[in-house]
Amino acid sequence: MKDRSFTKVNATTYMINTQFLNDAEEILDQQHVHFIIYNADNQAMYPNERSRASRPIDASDWAELKKGNAVSIRELARNPADGSQQSMTIYYKPVFLSGKLLFVVGAFAPVEQIQTSIGKTERNILIAFILSMLAAVFISYFVARFQVSRINKLRRATHQVATGDYEVQLKLDGKADDEISGLATDFQNMVDSLKASEIEIKRQEDRRRQFMADAAHEMRTPLTTINGLLEGLAYDAIPEESKAKSIELMRNETNRLIRLVNENLDYEKIRTNQIMLSKVTFNAREDIDNIVSQLTQKATDANDHLVIEAADKVKVFADHDRFVQVMFNIVQNAIQFTQDGMITITAKMAITRPNLRSAIPGSE
Repeated sequence: MKDRSFTKVNATTYMINTQFLNDAEEILDQQHVHFIIYNADNQAMYPNERSRASRPIDASDWAELKKGNAVSIRELARNPADGSQQSMTIYYKPVFLSGKLLFVVGAFAPVEQIQTSIGKTERNILIAFILSMLAAVFISYFVARFQVSRINKLRRATHQVATGDYEVQLKLDGKADDEISGLATDFQNMVDSLKASEIEIKRQEDRRRQFMADAAHEMRTPLTTINGLLEGLAYDAIPEESKAKSIELMRNETNRLIRLVNENLDYEKIRTNQIMLSKVTFNAREDIDNIVSQLTQKATDANDHLVIEAADKVKVFADHDRFVQVMFNIVQNAIQFTQDGMITITAKMAITRPNLRSAIPGSE
């Protein structure tokens, strides 16, 4: 009873697998793959027209199949499709039911077909490789050309800076976060720093030149006054009653010259605009009289006449040396640009409001 059931299952399984193999052969017909089924007695059962021409599986291979192992071999065998002897690749797969071998399925494929498929695959791979290489070369060329153009822009900007031109605005195409863009950003920052340094150096140089011109001008004035008074004393050209005043004037001019030298030679204060004004209260009339005395000869040479309109005491709260410097330059410029005229120097105390009296010591 058990053998009948097994035989029935065997037959049913066989029918199912034969139908499956028929379908598979139709699908794999282009690859010339064919199947043969061997029963448990190593006899070919499917298909009938091939089974008659098929020899049994070798004993060693059959022993492996009975153990449940698949077997793959390559040998000169009869092609199940046409019965010709060809080099075949054969794959055997056993099928078991309840631990008992039902049948073995053998798949036959000509080696030539496999080699042909491999050859086609190799050709396809070769063509794909060549196309990939061409595409890589093409893309690499344009990428390299693009990067070289960016580097050339950076080189031109570097040459421009090397010639002393800092008006560089370096802008590169492409990503803003790659290495060349980062280098361009650092380069632009460096150029901006150099440009700012150049502007500062030029400003300091202009300030230095102005300082030298101002220093020479301011020092020339008291030196000229002192030299003129010394010549007058040496040649006895100054009246006896005016000698004491002349000596006092030379002393004042000498002290002023010393203060000017001390202040003007402090270049760091001049550079940073940190010169402090020493404000005191003094009588401006005395300084005006001294200025007129120093510039009288120059006014006479220009056929000018200097007139002072000021009270005997005119109190001023200011930096004394700067006041004298400014007034001297004003009167000297007036003489320089006036010919055959009269130059009037007027000084008077300004009338201030009551709430501003404390801001100007000595004002009345």
